[in-house]
Amino acid sequence: VKDAYAILVDGNINGKSGGEFAKRARVDGIKAPIILVSSDPERYEEYREYFTEMHHKERIVKNLESLLNRIEKLNTTQKA
Repeated sequence: VKDAYAILVDGNINGKSGGEFAKRARVDGIKAPIILVSSDPERYEEYREYFTEMHHKERIVKNLESLLNRIEKLNTTQKA
């Protein structure tokens, strides 16, 4: 993990909360960005200082679906 570019966590990682994981990673000297993706990011407010970013899972899913739709349209247009 020490040479990671970024760490993506959800609310539960190996039986620990994503917040506890991020806190421990910072204590251990991990400097890589730590990004939380959760259906309830507000629940991790007390850990905010340990995360580089906090995102709502449903919003991420919608953004990915939109991106995939645009890619599909581009591929269809290029084949025509």
